Parts: sequence; structure tokens; C-alpha cells
Amino acid sequence: MRSYRRIPAYLSLAILAFVYVNCSSLGIPRHVDLSEVSEEKPPPLLLLNLYMDIVRLLFVEDFDSAIKSIAESYAIYMPGDLRYVYFRFNELLEDLTRKLNRTYILTALAEDRVRIGDRGGARLAIDDGLRSIGEANITYMELYRASVELSRRIGVSIYKGIEGLEDRIRYYYDRLRSILEALEVMVEAKPTSITLILSSMEAWVGSTVKATGILAAEGEGPLPGREIEIRLAGYSYKVRTGVTGLFTYEFRVPYVYVDEVDVYASYDPKGGDLGLYLPSRSNVERLRILYMKPRLALYVDRARLEPTDIFKVYGSIEPGSLEVYVEFLSRRVEPVRGVDGGFEATLSIPSTIAEGVYRVVAVSEAEGVYGPVSRYVEVEVSRRPVSLELSAPGIALAGSTVTVYGRITYMDAPVEASVDVSSHWVSETLEAVGSLELNLYIPLTITTGSYRIEYSIRPYDPRFRGLSTYTDLYIVNPITLPIPLIVAGIVLGYLASGFAERRSEASILAESKRIVEGIAREAGEVEPRIGIAGLYAEAVEIVEAYTGVEAKPSYTAREYLSMVSGILGDAGELFKRITFIHEATVYGGCEADLGEASKLLDKLREMIGGVMAG
Repeated sequence: MRSYRRIPAYLSLAILAFVYVNCSSLGIPRHVDLSEVSEEKPPPLLLLNLYMDIVRLLFVEDFDSAIKSIAESYAIYMPGDLRYVYFRFNELLEDLTRKLNRTYILTALAEDRVRIGDRGGARLAIDDGLRSIGEANITYMELYRASVELSRRIGVSIYKGIEGLEDRIRYYYDRLRSILEALEVMVEAKPTSITLILSSMEAWVGSTVKATGILAAEGEGPLPGREIEIRLAGYSYKVRTGVTGLFTYEFRVPYVYVDEVDVYASYDPKGGDLGLYLPSRSNVERLRILYMKPRLALYVDRARLEPTDIFKVYGSIEPGSLEVYVEFLSRRVEPVRGVDGGFEATLSIPSTIAEGVYRVVAVSEAEGVYGPVSRYVEVEVSRRPVSLELSAPGIALAGSTVTVYGRITYMDAPVEASVDVSSHWVSETLEAVGSLELNLYIPLTITTGSYRIEYSIRPYDPRFRGLSTYTDLYIVNPITLPIPLIVAGIVLGYLASGFAERRSEASILAESKRIVEGIAREAGEVEPRIGIAGLYAEAVEIVEAYTGVEAKPSYTAREYLSMVSGILGDAGELFKRITFIHEATVYGGCEADLGEASKLLDKLREMIGGVMAG
């Protein structure tokens, strides 16, 4: 008989699953104890590929990309038991990457200093590089130990992927040693010096300035026939020294319209001078640039505009011979020129423009001694707001037709517009000239529920602003309305019959508790505790009085426990154990340990009573 009664229960569970998926009106909650769900580890091969890619970047000396990849690896979620090992490994790998990057820079600097014969600079870079690679080697040994532990934890041999970094450390060490050996036999290059004198400390753009100077080597005197480079404002001019080491060059001041520029001369050894002489740079001279600044004025006839509006731009430029143009919405317009530098341009606002503030700019490019100049004015583009009044029913039957009335106006004047109507079952576009009438047929296939109907108003005149709004309509389907209720009744009936045997003891105990409590109250006695149901009910009353959180009939025991645990503090563990004994008895069919439950209840009353009294 018992096995026969289980068949409806299984059938009801299948129906329940189907209803949950297909009927949104039956929202049945599912309860998951997160403490029983184990944390997932990231795929081991994902980590292995990540670290192999970082090692590859270190071999090709792309340190920036390696640092970026390591930073991204911190975002990978790790369970608590792996988090420390994983983050420690990443920190060591990032530290090693930065030290290898520093060693790479110092090695390149040492080689460059050797190339030009700068023994002092080369030795300093070599010493710093050897110190950096030594620190990198110590970090690598810590990293390798961390990789062994991480490999053991995740089950993939990450330590084998980073073993190649030891060879990379050896590579930089050998390279620095070879530079040091070359330095030992290198002859110390001789320092050089350059002087620079300008014929004038200010000049008009486009004019010429004479630069004069001498190149000499320490202990040798002037160096003839060497190439000197004169630099200013991103420009450079090359000249050679004469037999006395003297150079003279007249350069044209570039058309750069700034107040001042720095001018200096430099010498870089080439050919046979490499390793024999050191490079040098002259003193810096500041040259003041002279140019004229034109006067430009600009204004518009209207600052507030609408789409399709036409407006005028007026302005003047002094001197009047300079060219000028107007820019608006990324379009360049040549204005009509008038007398005395005046100009005028006619502009229009596109119909599709977005509302906002836009700049109208007038520009005059640099010309000779006249520098560039620009001015702008702002115009605000806006649309007229429309209003929509709707008259729509709030409830309707499936299979019927409902009518929605509306008025689209601007300052009580009708507005022509296209109206897009959309909902769960309808998608329609209609035209309206001030008034709107929409007949909506509701199909019989739609289920009972509340539906939102959205309206998008698109006026034909671009001067008007669009509008979006909605109305809610509750639809009743006489065909489908009883189905969820019937299914729910069947499900609850079968579930109730399936749990009837397990709940019978609890029901009897609860009823007994109410009878005994009534007798005890009449006799003026202390209320007795009958069964686990009575003990749990008394514990709930204590917790309700202390926390102020009511245990509603719709709450499960586990839900109420989760709501009050954070408030109860240390007493929460006592209430949790009483709850678990209650659940095991009522829902699991286990025999309750009433002695333990009674002791827990006494402790709960004592602990909470002491807190409330204090």
C-alpha cells in the first residue's frame, strides 16, 4: 500500500516541474544551503596555459604585456584553501618580472655607454644590472618553491613551466659579465664641450638668426670637421666645424607661433670618434619668437534653435586680408567676405540632430607674421515637447477587443505622428493626427496575467520631440485561469498525503500541547512543554520576543533560522540545534532526543533572558 501511494507523489513532482518551467504564475521557491555547495577550482590547464604564456612574454622581453597578464590573473577566483598559495605565487612572479625588466634596461644602457666610450656611465649601469639580476635570482628560488606547492594543490606541473626562467637569469648575468670584460680593455673616451652663441635673442617668424660656437675635446683642443646639430622647436639644422673647431650657421626661424623656444647644439660621435670622444650638448639659449596676433570677432543672430532652423553667423577679422572660415557640425563653410574684414555665413540645423549645445567656430590660419586665431559661440538646439493623454481599460478578457483612445498635442494643438504599439502579443504601427484610436484584439492563446503595452510617439515634424510611455492591462483568460489552480491543488494534495505519516506525530503533539497548555493555564500552573513540536514552538516564542522578528506561517523552519541567526549572536547556535532536531523529527521521521532539546531550550532561555534583563 505504501509503494502504491508513492506513485501519485512522483506524478505530482513531474507536474510541478512542468508547471514551474511553463507557467510563470506558479512561482515555487527553491531553497539551497550554500554551505553544502563546494567551491569550484579553476581548470588546471587554464592556469598552466596562462603561466606558460607569461614565461613566453618574458623570453621575448615584452615585460609590459607580462605585467598586464599577471594583473589579470588576480581576477581568477580561487577557493579559500588555495587563495594564499595562488596569490603568493602571482606576487613573486610579478616581482621577478619587474626585476628582469630593470635588468634588461640597465644592460642596454651599459652597452650604449660602452659604445660611446663612457667608462664611468657603463660601469655604473653594469653594477646596478648585476645587483638587479642577483635579486631576481633570489626571487626565482622563492617562486620555484611556491610553484611546487601550487602544482601539488591544483594537480598540474606549473613548476616545469617556469624552469626556463633560470636560463633567462643566466643569460642576463653572462651578458653583463661580457660587457664588463669589454669595459676592462676599453680606452676611456675623452669628454667634449660645445659653446653656442645666437646673434639675437628675439626674432620674427621666418627671419634668420646666426648661431656660432666651438667644439673642443678635453686635453686636445678644437675638433675640426665634426658634424654639429642645432635644434629648436622640433627642427634641426646640421653644420660642420671648421679647422679651428668653429661652426657658424644662419638658420631660419620656423613658423611656430609660440612665445619662446629653446635653442642648443649637440655633438654625437660617429665613425672613428666612437669610443674616442664622448657626446656633448651646448648651453641652452632661449629665443623669443615675434609674430602678430589677429583680432577675430564672432556672433550669431540666434542662440536658441530648433531642427530645420536657418541662422546666420557674423564676424570680422583684422587685418581684413587674412583668410577665415567657419566650422559647424564637422562641416567647413567659406563665409561671404565684406569690407574691412567682415564676413557672414548662413547655416542650417539638420532635422536629425540630437538635442544639445553645439559650437560654431571661426578660424583664421597662420599666414606669415600673423599667427593662427579662432573664436567660437555656442547655440542650443532643442525640440518642442509633445503631450500624450491615454484612455485605456485596466482589465480585459482574452478573445475580446479593447479600444485605447489618446490625444497627441503641443500646447493643445494636434500633432501628426507615427505611433509604434508593442506588447507581449501585439506589434503595430499607426498614424495619428492629434487623436489616437487603437483597437487591440487579445488572442485566446494568451495566459492570465498583467501585461504592459508600450507606446512610442514619433512626430513627423522634426521640431517636435518623441515620446515613450506605457499602460498596464490585466488579461483574464477563462480557459487557462483554472489550470494553475487545479495543478497546484493536485500537487499540494499529493504532497500532503505523501508527508501525512511523517507529520502525524507532530500534529498529535501540537494538539496535545494546546490541550495541556489550556488545562495548565486554568490551574495557574507553569506551561508544560510537550514533545519536540512544543519545545520548538517555545523556542520560537523566545526568539520572537528577543529579536522582534515574527515567525510567519509561510516561513519554513530553515528560513526563519536564517533570518534571526545574525541577530541572536552566540544564542544562534542553540536555536540552530533545536531547529535541526525539530526538522529531523517532523520531516525526516527520526526519533527526537527530547532530553537534549529540553537542555538546549533551558540554555537558550537563560542566555536570552540574561541579555534582555541586562
